[in-house]
Amino acid sequence: MDYYSEQFCIGKVRYSRVCLSYEEFVNKCQDLDKMTVNDVFALQLMQVPQVTEDIALAVVG
Repeated sequence: MDYYSEQFCIGKVRYSRVCLSYEEFVNKCQDLDKMTVNDVFALQLMQVPQVTEDIALAVVG
């Protein structure tokens, strides 16, 4: 937890709540366990301009 605070919440950022607390970070990451590699890859593909969900699913599937 100290490493996370030192590396990602420096100076005023720590007090502006831009960074999540460690507990909030862990809670948000628990949903990632439910995603498969294909799900993540499809989400990454959809970040490319003009790649829709249908196109990403065709590539992944």
